[in-house]
Amino acid sequence: MKPLILLFALVCAPFAGRACSYFISPFCEVVGMDTAAPVVRAVISVKNNDQARLQILEVWRGSVGAEIIMWELPNWDCNGALFDYSLDQLGEEGDTVWLVLQEYRTDWYDIPGATEDDFVTRATTTQHWVLKEEDGTISGYFDNLLTPNSMSYNNFISQLGNCADNLSASPQMPSAPIIQSRPDQSAIWIFPQAEGNVEAWITDMSGRKVSLANGSGESVQVSTAGLPAGIYVLYVRQNAWEGVKKVYVR
Repeated sequence: MKPLILLFALVCAPFAGRACSYFISPFCEVVGMDTAAPVVRAVISVKNNDQARLQILEVWRGSVGAEIIMWELPNWDCNGALFDYSLDQLGEEGDTVWLVLQEYRTDWYDIPGATEDDFVTRATTTQHWVLKEEDGTISGYFDNLLTPNSMSYNNFISQLGNCADNLSASPQMPSAPIIQSRPDQSAIWIFPQAEGNVEAWITDMSGRKVSLANGSGESVQVSTAGLPAGIYVLYVRQNAWEGVKKVYVR
């Protein structure tokens, strides 16, 4: 009787594991499979242990703000912790990435501080939902899992259109201000791309405001002169748009 029980367990084990999918999908397949998911091109502006802020450059499907917050989901222990939801898959601060986003849902997840306007990571062990862009070249597992693709921006856009029927013919461009440092490092320039008053302030890493400015002209300057060398955080608000960016004072 014991051998029969063992055999039964061995036969059933693979089928029980089907609750955790081990099928991996390339980027294009994820775009076509999750038809409600926003598809965006973005820059990672701030990244820490469990959260990242991304400045949206282009929106190819869906509707998102000019800045989004993405939270790291805890790794799911599925027959051996195979599902990696780490933010490490995104890249580093300053990287340009293409993403198939996944919305944060309060009925699915419980992350303190997260809201329904935020997004969460996907598992790289089942979906290639991130592609990297550097010097105008997009790289990653776009349409197959054997070899990563590497193609120019224009070629990538033409290929992207084959992934799903409901992608935009051209991207939506968020009206986010352009933010630049003065060459002499004495201030940060903010160039509004829409009408409306701009509020900007800098805090140290403890949250204390150390500089602020506001205005509605062609540019607004937030002074960094006199600040000790270190890492600070710049906050910019205009109309319904809000952005956060790390500032390095040398």
